Amino acid sequence: MKVTSRHNAAREPQAQVLPHQAAHQPQAEIQSDHALWFAFMQGDESAYAQLYKRNFYELYNYGVKLCSQPDFVKDCIHDLFIDLWKQRKRPRRITTIKPYLLKALRNIIFKEQRRQPRFQPVDLAYNFEIESSSETIMINQQASQQQQQRLYEALSTLTQRQREAVFLRFYSQLSYEEVADVLGISTKATYKLMARAIEILRQKMLPLSLLYVLLSCA
Repeated sequence: MKVTSRHNAAREPQAQVLPHQAAHQPQAEIQSDHALWFAFMQGDESAYAQLYKRNFYELYNYGVKLCSQPDFVKDCIHDLFIDLWKQRKRPRRITTIKPYLLKALRNIIFKEQRRQPRFQPVDLAYNFEIESSSETIMINQQASQQQQQRLYEALSTLTQRQREAVFLRFYSQLSYEEVADVLGISTKATYKLMARAIEILRQKMLPLSLLYVLLSCA
């Protein structure tokens, strides 16, 4: 990522406000994501800051699964929100905010990786890792360490694309249609991908009810 381009963007009249700067401004909390997005599109800086704060952790958590370089991921999130602010007046057909942001971040990460020679030219869509962490996969806090370890070992047997789909479906709580949109595949293909992943996990972690408890939000 070029630092100079960020600085230039920050000096443009329509891109003056950075997320961390707007966060310090007085703001009325808006509960609805759609209300936030509408206000942001109208140039509301406090709504812009709230969108950033509300989504940063999940975007970061997803981003470091795609690329294990935290600073690079933070730069990509920064660029995502700078671009959003600069292009806020451009009409967009968005039904749900979170999948849109996840997909946009995914595209930025892959684009920047292809541009930078320090990254190997690999199939980036298959570079997805899930760590053995309750914070990462939202394991129910009441689950035993043995159950957590079983889940981690089961997830490790999946392909990287299957792990990404499981992460988006259970951790990010996206619908199958939304997972398909983020991954850039058909809904039918997503159902097949998830069905195969769940079958593998079911075989590794009987009973199935335990799998859903461990993978769902506490």
